[in-house]
Amino acid sequence: AFEGVQLVTLMPGVVTKKWECTTENGCYDDDSINPRGAAMLWVPDGVEAGSPRVLFVHGGSWYYGSPWTDGYPTFAAKLAKKLGMPVLSIDYTLAPVGHYSKMLRQVGRALKYLAKHEPLDLLAGKLDRVRGVKHSPPLYIMGDSSGGGTALSAVVAQASPQGLPNSGGARISGGVLFSPWINLLSNSPTYLSNLYTVHEPGHYPLGDVAFGIGSVEQIVEDYQANAQDYVGRLTLENPSANPFFAPDEWL
Repeated sequence: AFEGVQLVTLMPGVVTKKWECTTENGCYDDDSINPRGAAMLWVPDGVEAGSPRVLFVHGGSWYYGSPWTDGYPTFAAKLAKKLGMPVLSIDYTLAPVGHYSKMLRQVGRALKYLAKHEPLDLLAGKLDRVRGVKHSPPLYIMGDSSGGGTALSAVVAQASPQGLPNSGGARISGGVLFSPWINLLSNSPTYLSNLYTVHEPGHYPLGDVAFGIGSVEQIVEDYQANAQDYVGRLTLENPSANPFFAPDEWL
């Protein structure tokens, strides 16, 4: 998976500030080996200077995950090779230590970093060489599951009157989302139709075995509690945190 691609590890504070994930601060994904806040940049062989770049936001219900766990190194490396573009994967602050507003600011800062730094310079160890944001090549954002929801929120925030915080004028040209968590209320029709259950009479299975087992009421209650940890003091209908409620002009 890692043939044909090179890795640049950016230490905490370079892209995302260092943060701690411990049982004491309520974080569920304690990592005693790697420093939290590091970022991983995957640069495919043969890429040219000034090529388009991708910012990747990992999933994990905003509780789990990092650029170096859950198969994300393999996934990001394969994306870089398939797209022929450098892919930057960030370790944003997980809930409940971090909330939506902080995560969005970290995405904006990462986008600005990607706009100002040539990946080939970083590969050569020239970390201090920067360019103006207005000279940036096209920047794309990708994310899966909860990370897909945050990626879409970044695009929506960019279109809002407030703009994407911390982006410093860097602009997202487009995005690709994998099974994104978009409706934080978790009450859209597919939450019922995709729920795994056994039909009576007949005893044959319906729904998606990867989605959930149990009553839809319990699923919705659990997911809303998860989403509330993500948004913090905001409501689950916030139009930026929950793109399902974004106004037409933002979409």
